[in-house]
Amino acid sequence: MATKTNDPATDENGMSTLDCEAIELMASRGMTQTQIAHNLGIHKNTLSNHKLHRGVHVADAIKRGRAKGIEEVGNKLYDMAMNGNIAAAIFFMKNVAGWRDNPPDIEEPLRPVINITTTTDSPITVTEVPSPPLPDNNIDSD
Repeated sequence: MATKTNDPATDENGMSTLDCEAIELMASRGMTQTQIAHNLGIHKNTLSNHKLHRGVHVADAIKRGRAKGIEEVGNKLYDMAMNGNIAAAIFFMKNVAGWRDNPPDIEEPLRPVINITTTTDSPITVTEVPSPPLPDNNIDSD
């Protein structure tokens, strides 16, 4: 015998009656689980309860929706980048290829440091101080 529940989103067998297609669509559009629950007219805890205890359909719908949304937007972003949209190309390269705005600091070549020593009894003495080696900056020499 099925356990009676006060959850309006379950049937007489305790299974979820939530619309998994609608949940998948909302998840694909980037909605949070709180927003999805609100749109379904249920509390966010009810949605979480259905994900955990009322079969895998609700959890799978959210996972499928998120994956589809990411795929659709990712493909569109890629197409835009490949068709010359500079902003899309920059966004793609930063988020997918790990590019960043500021390259590592590349120091200008060091100029020689000169020490000048004077005393009142002798002429000026000029000596060059050896420069430290330039940093490697992890740049391959290929």
